[in-house]
Amino acid sequence: MKKHILSKTTILALTFILFAATSASAQRFVHHPRPHHRHCHYTEDVADNKCKPIERVRLYIDWQFNSTISNSHVDNASGWGMAFEGGYLVTPRFFLGAFLTYHTNNEYIPRKTYFGHNSALTTDKINSTFQLPLGVSGRYYFTDSGSFYPYVGVKAGAAYLYNEEVLNTVTYYDNNWGFYVSPEIGVDINPFRSKRFGFHIAAYYNYSTNENLISMPEEKGLHNAGFRVGINF
Repeated sequence: MKKHILSKTTILALTFILFAATSASAQRFVHHPRPHHRHCHYTEDVADNKCKPIERVRLYIDWQFNSTISNSHVDNASGWGMAFEGGYLVTPRFFLGAFLTYHTNNEYIPRKTYFGHNSALTTDKINSTFQLPLGVSGRYYFTDSGSFYPYVGVKAGAAYLYNEEVLNTVTYYDNNWGFYVSPEIGVDINPFRSKRFGFHIAAYYNYSTNENLISMPEEKGLHNAGFRVGINF
């Protein structure tokens, strides 16, 4: 009788242990959906304090079209340029960051005769201007809601200039640094409410104090204008 009771007790204990182990194992593999996290959506979420500090960071990559203005060395427009910018939304409408852009403008000069001191040279040539500004940037946005964020901004810093004049048998070049400033107007377009990805369009003017020493006559100060189209995230 005791053996029978002990046997029943053992079976019940083993059954309980097996049930508990099975329940624990099943609990481990139950899928608990995480709450959906909506990405920080531009300035209205900054205003509502819904953005983590890292989500206030904005990055921009743009293609650039640039035209020189009254430049005796290269006087044309080209699309051989890019612009990179990154920064932080300090407030819902104020952006502070840093930038780097570069651009090359080339111009072909047909064959002609150049006169010097007791000499003359007949040739065609290619003139080239490479500009690389970098520095700090700031923007003020006119709105902090919706999908379109128009702004006015300014960039300031240093600019590296490399000028080149390529003839048939010889190449002349010069390079120097100068101060750079560039006001701009633009708009950030962020149509996707649940994503940080968007688009960027801007128009700009810039001035730098670089010297153009291989042009005739020599120039001090360069002027450019153009536009940028790209993405932001």
